[in-house]
Amino acid sequence: MTYQLGKNVSKGDKILLKTGWHKIEIIKETGVETKSGFIEYGEEISGWKK
Repeated sequence: MTYQLGKNVSKGDKILLKTGWHKIEIIKETGVETKSGFIEYGEEISGWKK
C-alpha cells in the first residue's frame, strides 16, 4: 500500500521510502528535508510513524 506525503507530519517523524525509514529533519513550505534529501508534499511514500 502506498500513501502521499501530506502536511500533517512533524519534525522527528519517520517516513518509509523504498530505501528504508528516513527521519524528518526540517519542514519546509513545499516538503520535508531528511538526511537523504528533499521530499515534496504529494510524493509517494510507503508509510510514516511518529
